[in-house]
Amino acid sequence: MTQRTALHRTFSPPCTHDMPTADQTAPAAAEASPWIAVAGPPGSGGDVIARAMAGFGLGLVESSRAPAGPGRSSGDHAGAGQLLSTAGDVVLGWLEGAWWAPPDQPPGWEHRPEVVAGAPPIVASLEAAVRSALPPGTEGSVEEPLAVWYDLRHALLLPFWRAHQGGVGAAVVTWRHPGATVAELRSLGIGHMHAIALWEAQLVGALEAARGLPVLGVDVDAATDDPARWAASAARFLADQGFPVADDGEEQAGAVLQASSDLRVGAGGPADEEEAASAGRMAAPLALVAGPHHRWDPPGSAHAGRWAAALLEAHLASHRSAHGAIDALAITEDAVRDASSAVAALDWTVDRLVEGWASGRLTDGGPPTLPD
Repeated sequence: MTQRTALHRTFSPPCTHDMPTADQTAPAAAEASPWIAVAGPPGSGGDVIARAMAGFGLGLVESSRAPAGPGRSSGDHAGAGQLLSTAGDVVLGWLEGAWWAPPDQPPGWEHRPEVVAGAPPIVASLEAAVRSALPPGTEGSVEEPLAVWYDLRHALLLPFWRAHQGGVGAAVVTWRHPGATVAELRSLGIGHMHAIALWEAQLVGALEAARGLPVLGVDVDAATDDPARWAASAARFLADQGFPVADDGEEQAGAVLQASSDLRVGAGGPADEEEAASAGRMAAPLALVAGPHHRWDPPGSAHAGRWAAALLEAHLASHRSAHGAIDALAITEDAVRDASSAVAALDWTVDRLVEGWASGRLTDGGPPTLPD
């Protein structure tokens, strides 16, 4: 069994007769470790912005640097970021989807019985990751320590974290042009149009999932053009929410942006008509969210383009079909293992019978007497 498989089993929802024990119970909102969620599509610079935010004195929950694409494994490394990414994949699996094949998420999906039943161990994993990420010596301080975490699943799973962990104090929504996401996902085997559709859907999901939270909208390409200006704006945003900011935070955060090479990937703006059209559809909602918001509550809802929604529905159907085939194969493998065990037991019995006949201990007149 691989470590990844073991992690999936660890986070499987419990049966109704085997409910979580007390130490797996999701913390009350007042007890939950506070953190800031950085949400944005792959290639949006969200991981860089999270590292820059950590420059203000926030604890950094490291994100997984190699998400699994269609038909691929993200590996067996069980660091905090990978563990949480695996946990997120499991939650999406309960909805029969994946980050690259977003599932149906009607309002209130996070309160489905199977989601509620499986939440405690996943929430516990986040609590442990947040606490381990906090700077040394901050426990028990007057100002409650804060962590920051970017994950490409936040656009889909922020409702889950808000409902079951309760420590999300704010959200940062990041974006670049669609070509950056295309470039980032190419290595995972995700095609051009699929990547553009994910760019739209992830941003729409992030904007909707962050409703009611303090939100900082970040055009990452614009931020890297003037890191000092962005750092000053981010520091004001944190201070306005009552979050602690280190004295040299602006300098540290700006330096992270200045030094980052991650943002060179996909630089240059939309490269073709499809990317430009997608960027145009999202221009208005992104302009609305840009900058700091004490409470993000836009008057309307953003929507991905019809072709993007249709394409992702097709990928979801394909994912579910493949997942069904994998489940069938697993059932077959279990049956083969059971049959192999039965054959092995029969072989052992036959061997003992042969030994009995050869030694004269087995006669026609009574039951066999096998050696111990």
